[in-house]
Amino acid sequence: MADRLIPLELPPGLYRNGTVYQSKGRWYDANLVRFTGGAVQPIGGWRYAQDDAGANLSLLAGVPRGAIGWRGTAGDPFLAMGTTQKLQLYAGGILRDITPVGFVAGREDTGYSTPSGTYGAGVYGTGAYGLGSATAVLVEADNWQLYTFGDYLVGVCTSDKKLYLWAGNVVVPAASVNFSATSVDAPTTCTGVVVTPERFLVILGTGGNIRRVSWASQETSTVWAPLTTNSAGDFDLTTAGKIMCGHRTKNETLIWTDVDLHRMTYIGGLLVYRFSQAGEKCGVISPRAAVTVDTQALWMGRHNFYMYDGFVKPLPCEVRDFVFGDLNDVQSAKIWATTIAEYGEAWWFYPSASSTEINRYVVYNYREGHWTVGAMRRSAGCDAGSLAKPIMIAPSGAVFEHEVLQNRPGVAGDGAGINIMTETGVDITTEALFQILSETSPLVPYLDSGPVQVGEGDVLMSVQRIVPDERTLGDVTATIHSAIYPTEPEITNGPYSLANPTSVRIVARQVRIRLDEARMADWRVGTLRFGVRPSSRR
Repeated sequence: MADRLIPLELPPGLYRNGTVYQSKGRWYDANLVRFTGGAVQPIGGWRYAQDDAGANLSLLAGVPRGAIGWRGTAGDPFLAMGTTQKLQLYAGGILRDITPVGFVAGREDTGYSTPSGTYGAGVYGTGAYGLGSATAVLVEADNWQLYTFGDYLVGVCTSDKKLYLWAGNVVVPAASVNFSATSVDAPTTCTGVVVTPERFLVILGTGGNIRRVSWASQETSTVWAPLTTNSAGDFDLTTAGKIMCGHRTKNETLIWTDVDLHRMTYIGGLLVYRFSQAGEKCGVISPRAAVTVDTQALWMGRHNFYMYDGFVKPLPCEVRDFVFGDLNDVQSAKIWATTIAEYGEAWWFYPSASSTEINRYVVYNYREGHWTVGAMRRSAGCDAGSLAKPIMIAPSGAVFEHEVLQNRPGVAGDGAGINIMTETGVDITTEALFQILSETSPLVPYLDSGPVQVGEGDVLMSVQRIVPDERTLGDVTATIHSAIYPTEPEITNGPYSLANPTSVRIVARQVRIRLDEARMADWRVGTLRFGVRPSSRR
């Protein structure tokens, strides 16, 4: 009896909600791969960012917590990177230190702090008797918010809550903004910054007021006191939350709190801006967890993902259980997002429950509407555009260009590759370090399916061959896990080096297929087919 070819037509993206069996007919797990145009392929590799002399950039001091790329008015590219210790600039092929004088170093990890001067804090016997026992306060890890203001760079780090401005001179560090002293109403501190489409410099959480938005007079950075002779102003949002961040779109500016989203719309006149709530119970999980694409915004909330395109709506997320079920919520302030516009992707990097630092990512393809996940240690970065390639920075301070050929550590043929000891900052043997990386961040791309039903009812099927659909045969291997019932132990068959066709002999009612990269290449896998025919247990 001739076998019958059954196409393995699994939709793009992963399904990780519920049990493995619930992912029947879907891809279930993956790492370092993407779905695009009906095929699966590895994500682009990465290499050290280099200076003009061809040397790798030095490690940044501190843990990176913010980055932005842009071009100056003369067309020169700039890359600013904020860490817990410094503000550094890559310009003209040189990494420069533009840390403001007096900058207060930030906190690397979220932790508990006991207020001083209360019972239980400090040396025994100090302080006034009867103040009571102090309650430990959760103090979040510090973040940078960076924005461009014309040819300038503006930024705020939550460590000292000052607004800093770098005026474009590569040998002059950034400096704190000299707020106008003409009025007692001028702001003093802030927790975030954004620049509107109308070129207003806006600060968030002004003067310790967690709901206040303040803006300088149009196209200025020093005139903050509202007067009838300027366009400066401020507004307190009507919200139960605290302001987290802001982003501009083509037509308006969006401001997130930890519980809702607000629109900031230019109307001119004495009021200058109108504020309105765009959505409730949809707050952002961290100050860097939102991105904007044209007129829409995407962000990660406390328990879900959201989208704004004029209206706020939850994003149907088929990996929601996996992400939020294994998230270190205490360290959620470190979560950050970026886009890779070339592929229509929004990326969120987050710490898993067993990690205090970023070690995983989740990706939403906003063009095709599907999700994937993976493991990677990156704590800051920005998309390409003004820069040649997307930039992502490891917690150790190592700066990488991403989406460059197929250059990944730990795979034969990567040449000079990546110094994995430098990437992690762990000073142990290379073999032991590679084992750690393999456990927390598998370095070889793979894709694992959920159950695929090949037999119905009491009918078992014999899989006789696999007909691959690869751009180049031999780029991936296939492993088949077979079973008669969903809860019984699986039998592992393979891995097989795929030929056209590949002969196999497997009897099962359901199978799962796993694809592993066999050699570093820009491979593609389309629709595989199984050659099957009815069988029995024997």
